[in-house]
Amino acid sequence: MNQETFNQILELTDQMLNSAKEEQWDDLFTLEKTRDGLIKKYFVDSLLKDENLADAVRQVLSKDQQIQNEVRQERDRLAQELKKVTQGKNAVKSYANAG
Repeated sequence: MNQETFNQILELTDQMLNSAKEEQWDDLFTLEKTRDGLIKKYFVDSLLKDENLADAVRQVLSKDQQIQNEVRQERDRLAQELKKVTQGKNAVKSYANAG
């Protein structure tokens, strides 16, 4: 059961990474909720009987770092878009006030 749960966690983590790369943010957050429940179950079971816990943690954390990088890039991209929109809005406002 532990190996099966762990494989599900890895599969969900891969799906999360793919969702982040494809900018499917709703899917990413849905998958994350599902994975979080499995992680809790896995680690409770693992603390009791699994010797490969450190390896499992490293694999999940490595992919989580990649997911965070994808989310950070999207956040930065959206911040730049917002900045451009704000600048455009301010330019239109200045033009309207000058005229």
